[in-house]
Amino acid sequence: MMIQGTRRCFPTTSPRNVFVFLRSNSCRFQFGRRFSTSTGDASSSSILGVPQDELKDIREHLRAFSSMNENSVSLHETTTAAAAAAVMDASPAGTTTPQESMDPGVAMIMTLNNPKARNALTGKMMAELADCIDVLEKPSNHEALTAVILRGTDGFFCAGADIAVAKDHLLTPDGGRLMSILMTETLTRLRKLPVITVAAVEGMAIGGGAELTTACDYRVVNPDVTLRFVHAHMGVSPGWGGATRLTRLVGRQRALQLLGTAMPLNASQALDFGLVDHIVQAGSTMEKTLIDFLDRYTHAHPGVLHAAKRVVAGADDAASFQEAARHEHAVFCSMWGGEANQAAFKKAAQKKPKK
Repeated sequence: MMIQGTRRCFPTTSPRNVFVFLRSNSCRFQFGRRFSTSTGDASSSSILGVPQDELKDIREHLRAFSSMNENSVSLHETTTAAAAAAVMDASPAGTTTPQESMDPGVAMIMTLNNPKARNALTGKMMAELADCIDVLEKPSNHEALTAVILRGTDGFFCAGADIAVAKDHLLTPDGGRLMSILMTETLTRLRKLPVITVAAVEGMAIGGGAELTTACDYRVVNPDVTLRFVHAHMGVSPGWGGATRLTRLVGRQRALQLLGTAMPLNASQALDFGLVDHIVQAGSTMEKTLIDFLDRYTHAHPGVLHAAKRVVAGADDAASFQEAARHEHAVFCSMWGGEANQAAFKKAAQKKPKK
């Protein structure tokens, strides 16, 4: 995994801290801080009940399965405008600068890069995706973030697991079990991140790639995309938690239709199904659409956005209304009287009453 700044690309193995500078052409915004790249357990519990030590072993086991072609998952920290612009850059190592004026929110681009296999995930990429989530989960890293954008390269989102690698290493029952454990855990953690997450889908999202999109809060797609849960044609059911997330997104009947028939959806159909949130309009670009989409969130304090995300995620995942209400109460108490709350009260008090 690589942490990519606007000046250079840093491996997470060395050094342990990266000093990242961000600039906006419109406001000469400079942001510098120690960005921790150390990995660690964000939670002592696992959604599948797998001990953390075993999860680490599974991750390292899968990391060994790569391909002869370039294949990686990378993080790039930048302003939200530059993050949107970078979606149009096919090279994850490229640098970007904001192309439109907007408030300088901070965003991460998480890039799937295996273009010769339509960005299908090798075992190495699955491990690196988990590494990226480790970084994003650390409060010292996400405290200033507004959003995370998940994208592919070369005009394609993701074709699921890399079959060329899977056939040699993952097609045994035990290999499939290990892959399912790591990917279910990783995508659940992605879904629970306290920041806004957006899947920027170009080309096709197929099989596990379609599952990846369901782990994000929003799906923004080009008008010529195809989304397809092709698992039934492969003789399997979803194994990365995608069926559960899909059912919550589109409902029982439509989820069963998509999974049972493996029917492809174009952009308009996906919007009608409730699987897609926004289609890039004719005459616009993914870049412009994402800038406008994220601009709505850049005016709030990042901590307030994080609280809203925690409350919504808690309500969505809670086993009961009582549990969700308790969680909401706890989040409220953590925010009341805090920095953002005090600043809002001070601003309101300074407003002159209307005559």
